[in-house]
Formats: sequence, structure tokens, C-alpha cells
Amino acid sequence: MNKITKLSNGITLITEPLDYFQTASAGVYINVGSAFENAENKGISHLLEHMLFKGTKTRTAFDIADETVRLGDDINAYTSKEFTVYYGTTLSSMLKRMLSLFADMLMNSVFDEETLEKEKQIVCDEIAMYNDSPEDLVHDKLQEAVYPGHPLGYIISGDEDTVASITVAELKAFWRKFYTGNNIIISVAGRLEPDIEAFIEETFGKLPAGKNLTGMLKTPIYTRSALALEKRIDLYHLNLAFPSVTADSPEQYTAAVFHSAFGGSNNSLLFRTIREELSLAYSVYSYNSTFKRAGLTQIDVTVDGKDAVKTVDEIIKITENIKRNGFAKEQIEYCREQAVIELIMGSESASDKMSINARQLLAYGKLIPNEDQIRLLQAVTPEMLEEYAKKYLDKTMLSLCIVGRKAESLLTKMNRLFN
Repeated sequence: MNKITKLSNGITLITEPLDYFQTASAGVYINVGSAFENAENKGISHLLEHMLFKGTKTRTAFDIADETVRLGDDINAYTSKEFTVYYGTTLSSMLKRMLSLFADMLMNSVFDEETLEKEKQIVCDEIAMYNDSPEDLVHDKLQEAVYPGHPLGYIISGDEDTVASITVAELKAFWRKFYTGNNIIISVAGRLEPDIEAFIEETFGKLPAGKNLTGMLKTPIYTRSALALEKRIDLYHLNLAFPSVTADSPEQYTAAVFHSAFGGSNNSLLFRTIREELSLAYSVYSYNSTFKRAGLTQIDVTVDGKDAVKTVDEIIKITENIKRNGFAKEQIEYCREQAVIELIMGSESASDKMSINARQLLAYGKLIPNEDQIRLLQAVTPEMLEEYAKKYLDKTMLSLCIVGRKAESLLTKMNRLFN
């Protein structure tokens, strides 16, 4: 049975004992990401995540790397738009050791000037790598376009100019501001020792309490956009977007069934029609990008230039048909069942449990038992899906990004969609 407690310094702790496991997982979730940044420090959250692996007062970068291997080599971190996570899975007997490592990194990191300069170059190389990936580029650039000038549109890794300009003093100030108790959730799941709560209090309780800073997040204004990016690649990458549900929306369960039916699998309407029946695109799928203050429905397409205009026309035709006629009854039943299967299969490990608990608390401020989520998925009706489509697939709100050779010329052929 999972449990939520508050540590003395405001850290929210979620524990879920799973006594039949031999492993345990832990995640430290900090309420900070690129959506908390500004135009001058874009990329600082991600750079800070990198730097926490580069040495503490008692551990060198080599020591940290060596210890992660000794703990099972399943320790990592990532930065998203709205939170940063340090996580890992190890044997239950080694959980406290892993948590001690995380605590040392969070509280005692040493931001060496020379190391920072090296790490900034690594991050700049990473930015270049993403720019070479058209699928990543088309997604990121479209989000940047529809949220112009808003931090939610920033690319998580930042840009080379802002990353290169970040100083040790700025990094430390950002670290002290956000890495505080009231801004942190710790989630642990698996075989847990009886004193794990007391151990985490003792280990992480030394962090300053600070404030919960989620109130810094501002609601962006969705701006309809159409842009083209030149890239010498053989196929075109397209991304279409509509404004959609937020992370805490009660419509998330409708969205899960909707995307399963619409474009989330090889049995979805988009895949069957665009790829299998019409043979227009190499790849086509839909997904939701959800945030605390905004959300997007996005459709990703990889297509030959000669078929690009027809593919977008067919996608619009499919969305309009769904709004008029909905989905076939048998497809809805299948997709509800598939969503339930994915829910259950996605919570069958300690790491899954740990992550799900933290994400639910971040999104909803509470934990939702599997049986309640299954009930909500099974309660999604054809009428709910039809209303969802009418509400969130409004073609007058369509945005589009194209990456490829002569992308501007191709976009001109689609201008009628934006008139």
C-alpha cells in the first residue's frame, strides 16, 4: 500500500512496499525544468543535471560513475520541461546506498569552473545532435512556434549561445533556488526496509526547506503557426498540432482511449488509413504533450515529398470525419481494452510504480489507484470521444512544422490550410 508523508524540510515522500520484489527503485523529482527558465538562461536546468554527476565534496566524477556501476549500472537522470529527475533501480539491500549517493549529489556538488566549461561543450554537442535529428527537431520547433517567447516553448537543452554563457555563480544560484525541500518529491517502491522513512529523513532532511515554486509557471497563449525548416534529408518530417488537455485534466482518460484509436498504434485509424490503405507515409502517429498549464495534440508524419500535401489533406479529412461520425464501436471497445492492458503492464515493476506515483502526485496532487484508473478508462463512451475530437481537433487552430529539402516550397502548397 503506498503512503505519502512530509519530511521535516517539506520534501514529499511516497513509499510503496512491494515485498515480493528483490529490487527497489527511487526517484528524486525536482519541480524545475526549461519552463522555469528565461531567455538569458535557457538550458540551465539541463546543464545543472549534468553537473550533479561531476563531483561532490567527497566524491569525484569517477567515484560517482564507479558507484553507479557497483549499484547495478541502472542510475540516470533527465530534464523535462517541468521537472528534473534523478532515478535508479538496485537490489533492495543497496537502496540506502543509492539514496545516499543522490543526497550527496543534491546537497554537496562542487561546480568546478574547468569541469563546467567541458560540460558546456558536451551539452552543445548534444544540441547539435538533436538538430541533426529531424523527428526531434520538428517536434521541438513546432512547440517553440506555438508558444512564442514563453518558456514552455524553450528546447530543454537550451541553445548554444545561452549554454555557453552560463557561469558557475548562475548555476549555483539556480541550484540553491530550486533544489529545496518544498520543491522536491522523493518516490521509492520495491522491497523496502522498515526504517526507510527515517533513513530518508536523516539523509535528505538537511536540504533547506525553501518554497514550492510551481506557482512560477505561467499559462502560455497558443499561437497558430506554420513554419518550414530546410534540411538536406531524403524524406520530409511533418508535425501537426492542436491545443489540447493539461496534465491534470479529468479528460486524460478520454485522451488515452482517443489516441489509442486515432494514432497511437499500428491498429489506429491514422496508421491503417495513411500507411496501410493509401500507402502515403512511412510513419504516422499521434500523441499528447501535456503540461501543468497547457497541452497539445500532435501528429508526427514521415513522408516522401510527392505525397506530403495529400497526406496532410487525408489527415484533416480523417479528423473531420471523426468529429462527424466518431469511431467504429468495435474499435472503441478494443482501444479501451488496450488502454487498460497498457496501464496494468506499465505498473508491473518497482521502477514503474515509483515513476507512476511521482507523476500522479505532480499532475493531480494525489495518487490514483489502478482500479480507479481502470474504471475511468472503461467509462469512456463513444460520445465522449466524439466530443473530445470536436473540442481538440479544430482545424482553425491547426499548426504545422515541416523539415526537409525545399520545405518552404512545400509549406506554400499547404497555405490554404491557414487562410
